[in-house]
Amino acid sequence: MAEFGCQNLSNTAWALAGLQVRDVPLLQAISSQAIPTMDYFDTQNITNTAWAFSKLVLVDRPLLAAISSAAKKTIAECNPQELANTAWAFAALPLPDTPLLNAISAAAQPQMLDFDAQHLANTLWSMAALVLQDAPLLEALASQAQPTITDYTMQELSNSAWACATLSDCNL
Repeated sequence: MAEFGCQNLSNTAWALAGLQVRDVPLLQAISSQAIPTMDYFDTQNITNTAWAFSKLVLVDRPLLAAISSAAKKTIAECNPQELANTAWAFAALPLPDTPLLNAISAAAQPQMLDFDAQHLANTLWSMAALVLQDAPLLEALASQAQPTITDYTMQELSNSAWACATLSDCNL
């Protein structure tokens, strides 16, 4: 692992999650290498590492703290997929990280026109899963979702409906 760079660590974690291989010793080794180098991860590597550990339901608090710290520093560089996936990763565990979620909200709102159905549904689901009452983000999500609702898959529609019911304040 010592010779692995940021992308190697991220890609290995992502591949394990994609294959649903929960090799805890290997994931712990990835975490041990990633934590001290997290500030060198690009936005995709940060997001993919968060997604992988969340997908495998491995709550590694030191790693997630490093991910949160690095993500907040680079949040303005994130694209809609990275914002939605990072929100999803913390919500799926569930690990409410209010400063990170506030940063995601602030970065997401100006990019809302670039959010596709999956980004919208995943971000909305993440808000509801963490019971995050962020009226400006919720309004932006609803405004973008309304004209694109016919593009939603059944899963995206179902998750969005659940999120709106959970938050009790959604105008889809």
